[in-house]
Amino acid sequence: MSRGIWSTLERLATGQRPAAVLAEWRALADGEFPMLEGFLRVTQRLAGDYPCLSDPDCGCRHELDQCDDARWVARCQCGVGDCAPAWLTPSDLIIHELDAAGFGGAVARTLGFGPPEGAAVLYAAPKLWHVGTYAATRSPVYLGIFPSEAELFANIEGLVSSRAEPFILLAPTAGLRSAAVDSFLARVHCGFVPLAPCLGGDELGKFRMASPIEPVLKRFVADLAQARNMAPVLEGIYREVAAVREDKQSVSAAKARVVQMHGEGMFAFALHIDREARQQFMAIMAAGDVAKAARDLGINDST
Repeated sequence: MSRGIWSTLERLATGQRPAAVLAEWRALADGEFPMLEGFLRVTQRLAGDYPCLSDPDCGCRHELDQCDDARWVARCQCGVGDCAPAWLTPSDLIIHELDAAGFGGAVARTLGFGPPEGAAVLYAAPKLWHVGTYAATRSPVYLGIFPSEAELFANIEGLVSSRAEPFILLAPTAGLRSAAVDSFLARVHCGFVPLAPCLGGDELGKFRMASPIEPVLKRFVADLAQARNMAPVLEGIYREVAAVREDKQSVSAAKARVVQMHGEGMFAFALHIDREARQQFMAIMAAGDVAKAARDLGINDST
């Protein structure tokens, strides 16, 4: 099993925020647990099962049986491993949830990003947190923690639909970065930074840079500059398309009105008038005014 804080975050991200009992956080994060410990918040929720803490683990969730008010026992049900029962207290079952915004802010500062500008709750993207700003382009920086590619797509599409501006996405690992993800991010001119190769921890559990992210930021800046140079051209195209669409809609509306008028019998009289009167009628329709039509035909208004 892969261990360390970055794989742990993705593994425990099945809810809105990564969450688990403290023993599971400690076991999965292994030696990197001090980097996470200060960002774990106690909730009011109790676990419904318990992780296997054997080494190696059996891979199943252990069933919980309550013995009395102060004691629980977690037993393996799969029979694959040689797992001894674990005796637990209610405090052992308390779910601890990641403070994603605080964690992401610390990560963003370590990477050199400024504080978020206008940070707000992202209802369309609940697994994205606005954690910083890239000063060179005034672009927002988001932390995203997803258990699957489908959830990654859903959250990015939700963000793009509500805030149509290029951004930089920080993700724990590159495990969900497929060709489809790269193609989508390229279309919306967004950068992707996997944190696992970039950040490590020191002996005090503080974040430290393990490798630079400047190559990613340079590509982001270059792509954004190219997109902005194309903006006036694209804007002209959009205006032309809008004009054609508006003309088409006007013609369609006029046609629909004529059909409606015909259906109401408003033109039926034209079948019973002579050619001269028909010409005068068409002149009035074209000019929109009796006096103008009379002048165009060289006759009196009364005629």
